[in-house]
Amino acid sequence: MSGSPATSNLEREAKLQAPAGFRLPELGGDGLVARDRERKRLVTVYVDTPDLRIVRWGCSLR
Repeated sequence: MSGSPATSNLEREAKLQAPAGFRLPELGGDGLVARDRERKRLVTVYVDTPDLRIVRWGCSLR
């Protein structure tokens, strides 16, 4: 490891919510089907060094 901050790979995350009663339209000839699924709770764990070096570089590790 060079100890240099990361210079590539950008990830953006957006959490969106549709209004109550919203129905996804048919996806037609794409071969995809929308259907209700059970909800799953996801847990994310972020890790860093004791001196917070990764976050100081503007990065995250999960």
